[in-house]
Amino acid sequence: MKNIYYNLKRVIFNKEIYVKGKEPPKSYFGKKFWGLFGIFLFFSFMIFFNINNPDNIFFQIVMFGDPFIFGNALIFFYFSLSILFSMDKIKGSPNITI
Repeated sequence: MKNIYYNLKRVIFNKEIYVKGKEPPKSYFGKKFWGLFGIFLFFSFMIFFNINNPDNIFFQIVMFGDPFIFGNALIFFYFSLSILFSMDKIKGSPNITI
């Protein structure tokens, strides 16, 4: 039991220590996600402008029929991606493939 607890603690709370003074290499996920912000802002403004005329055919096509459900899905997609990209344990795990 103690061995299982030690291994679990080592996997969850293990922090790498760089004794030679070297920093870890920069990850691809360390970059800013301006494209993700742009998509989020574009559709946020689309929803804002769609409030006045919800029957506009352009908004119906771009937002797949229901703009408010599409907006909620976009917000939760944005939050889930930002959480996944900010957690080093998830993005650095060799067992998880995205």
